[in-house]
Amino acid sequence: MKRTPKYMTKPTGRVPKQIGAIMLKEVPYKDGWIVDITWRGADTPSGRGHKQKNNWRHAEEFAAKENKRLDELKEKGAGRYTFNDAADSYLELCEKRTRAKDIGLESMRQRRFIIEKRVKPKFGHIRLEALKKRDLEDWVLELAGGEKKYAHRTISHWLKWISAILQHAVDREMIRVFPPGLNKVRAPGKALKRAHIPDRSDLEILREYIMGRRLVGHSRLKWYGLRVAVVLGASCGMRRGEVSGLRWDSIDPGVNPEIEIKEAFAPLTGRKGPKTEAGYRKVPLPPRAVAIIEEYAVIYKQLHGKCVGSVLRTMSGDHLGPGMVGEWFNDLMHDCGLVKPGKKPGTTVPKWSFHGLRHYCASLWMKSTADVHQVAKWLGHKNASETLDTYGHCLDDPDAREKFLRMPDWLTPINEIDGASPIRPIEIMGPQALPAPKEPPPLELASTAELNGNAGADDCPIHIPNIAKPWVKPFIMLLAEGMKLSEAYRTIAPHVVVRGDQPAKWTDQHVRKEFRRLKMPGPDVVAARLRDERILKLHVEKHLVLDIADKVGVNPNTVYRVLESRHKKRPANPWTQKGKPPRPDAREPQPEHKTQLKLL
Repeated sequence: MKRTPKYMTKPTGRVPKQIGAIMLKEVPYKDGWIVDITWRGADTPSGRGHKQKNNWRHAEEFAAKENKRLDELKEKGAGRYTFNDAADSYLELCEKRTRAKDIGLESMRQRRFIIEKRVKPKFGHIRLEALKKRDLEDWVLELAGGEKKYAHRTISHWLKWISAILQHAVDREMIRVFPPGLNKVRAPGKALKRAHIPDRSDLEILREYIMGRRLVGHSRLKWYGLRVAVVLGASCGMRRGEVSGLRWDSIDPGVNPEIEIKEAFAPLTGRKGPKTEAGYRKVPLPPRAVAIIEEYAVIYKQLHGKCVGSVLRTMSGDHLGPGMVGEWFNDLMHDCGLVKPGKKPGTTVPKWSFHGLRHYCASLWMKSTADVHQVAKWLGHKNASETLDTYGHCLDDPDAREKFLRMPDWLTPINEIDGASPIRPIEIMGPQALPAPKEPPPLELASTAELNGNAGADDCPIHIPNIAKPWVKPFIMLLAEGMKLSEAYRTIAPHVVVRGDQPAKWTDQHVRKEFRRLKMPGPDVVAARLRDERILKLHVEKHLVLDIADKVGVNPNTVYRVLESRHKKRPANPWTQKGKPPRPDAREPQPEHKTQLKLL
């Protein structure tokens, strides 16, 4: 029974109908008719909706539900909110989430500052539905090419926050659909993931300065505390917030000295845990760093009585915040002379900040250990890919130079590479003649005729043109003797010469190309036909199907298929019930008259 189509087989003749903002009309579809539905204000990037239903009843039900939903959005005020309303709602939600998790308060403070001071003054007065892609593109180009040029990474962060605000507006039904094209705006330029590694010569200058005599104007606690801060940054890869939050009980100067990093200081939240779960870690401490910390501990005990609490403290007893650590280090860089010209004329700035010490330590670990996962664990990175992207260029394989020196150079002649003679300078080398190409060795085949004593007979089953290359006929003979196609390719590979004395890299491609030039079928077709001829020949010689499959090296089903295609009749299969010979104890057929009596 033929199934009736789901759509209408003939038009109903109804005129187009409009339900609210939704238009319904009949249109032809294949060999029948359907109802086409279009409307504006849909949740699509273009703001237009399109749907197709099989009949008018389904179309009217869908139009009624969609029209009701659009009316509810209008009552809630969708489309009348400005960017300021969406930004305030987004910041309020982020503030609640941050307080609930009790982490990321410092990042939340920075996000609120950027949105309030940079984004809102530009787009705050614009309605969300009126925000266009060109407005965002003009603002991005202004940030990248203005008087104060912002980096690619900074602009990308701001664009992510704008997209998050607009998506929040869609989720809270402040706007019907995400503004088209705004999520495709990108910051100009390219993000630089590689870290700027300080030079070892600059580190030597810094080391000589802090290990020298204490200068006038520096108290003993500040001078030795600054020395400890530099050691923790350059030898342990600690951030300045982690250095500020380090306690004495986290330092283990035992047999295997190490520092356990489990706290940090932030300007907004004060003492807190590390940035991520991977920030809880243990870092090995070099012996010289242990000596510097012990020297600082002696002075610490003289001023504060005992080594308890924060390692870095001021004379008044308060902890040393991360901002103060950065200021002390910048003053130290100016005192050492490690500065560079600033943006304003006549000013100088440090060559690198305190975080540059962490970059140097990470590069040293990568060069010495060459273990990306261990370095990522010491640095507190969540993924080793972040470590590899930032410090991967610092990896140094000690065996790479030796491997490079053993590589053959194209400037060295071939006869000098093979021999033990030294390489002569390029200036005195005369023109070298390329060696003549070597002739391929003759292809020795043990054909069927040679095995039977008929070495002079030509048993090639396919006619080969005279213009064919010398390896074509032996290749076909190998296939005729039952060799597999892949093995035949490997056998003739040394004889398929491409250039000079180099064998062909892709033998099968060159063989196919030669067969196309001779206007012959492909190698796989020739191999299949020769295999079929061997099967038919063995079948004529009264061999069993299983024996034929064993001799040719194919599946018995392949033998059945070949014989069936040639004889139009499938041979008896000895392994099936239908083709089995009758058993000796089988019942003999009844006489004809008994059969007739049964029928009566």
